[in-house]
Amino acid sequence: MRFARLIFIDEPPLNALPPLAILELIPISFSQLRKAVENSLTSEHTSYEICNYIKHEPTIYLLNKELGLNLTIKDQPYQYKEGDKILLITPKNPNKENITKNDLLIYYVVVR
Repeated sequence: MRFARLIFIDEPPLNALPPLAILELIPISFSQLRKAVENSLTSEHTSYEICNYIKHEPTIYLLNKELGLNLTIKDQPYQYKEGDKILLITPKNPNKENITKNDLLIYYVVVR
């Protein structure tokens, strides 16, 4: 079985990437995010560790509630590992306390 990480971040991890890395941000919907999480939890060939680097507490609360997760804030900064599946999730308005799925910008990040 292969091991990989599903990474939740709320800002592009520029300082965590290899030098000269190129990022491609692919917008996805909340339902596509849900499917990515479900696939990572039920994969037969890969064991995923879900790692959260999002610091915006209302976003973490919403993801836990809507996706059935138990995300907490990591104290250490994100460091890229080849094979990471990165999901950039950030609120459109970070000052808003009560957010919904529609208040989020969600991107799948491809590192080249």
